[in-house]
Amino acid sequence: MGNKPLLKGMDTFSKLAKEMPERKFIAVGFKGNLNKYTTDNIEFVPYIPQNQLLKYYQRAKVFCLFSRHEGLPNVLCEAMLCECVPVGTKVNGIITAIDDTGFLVDRDVKEIKKAVEKAMVSDGRKCRERIKRLFPLEKRKKELIYHIKELLRR
Repeated sequence: MGNKPLLKGMDTFSKLAKEMPERKFIAVGFKGNLNKYTTDNIEFVPYIPQNQLLKYYQRAKVFCLFSRHEGLPNVLCEAMLCECVPVGTKVNGIITAIDDTGFLVDRDVKEIKKAVEKAMVSDGRKCRERIKRLFPLEKRKKELIYHIKELLRR
């Protein structure tokens, strides 16, 4: 996996967990040597099939994504559809997905901790509605078909 944990902000996630020892954190989809990110309150779940992610989204109140660079992240949108309140870094597609329905942060752990505390008492329904409104399934199907036809046409 190389630098993937670092690119996805695992260092920031680990620092946040240390700041909030009373909370449980779960990191899904990372493998390899994660020793430098380990804390007593982070559970690492290795890669799991997408259809098993739903149970994690449904149990979570907050979804954190502290990537250093990111397109439009499917995992973030999926979590928001499950009414998780997002806290994410101010980069690329994370900004597009979250907008004003969650919390956009810099990589400052004190700022992130405050955002997570606010997210814990926020209503996730507006997060779900944002994703449903911006990225409805029919629209995604049509765009995918369009792009496939364009590729075949070339």
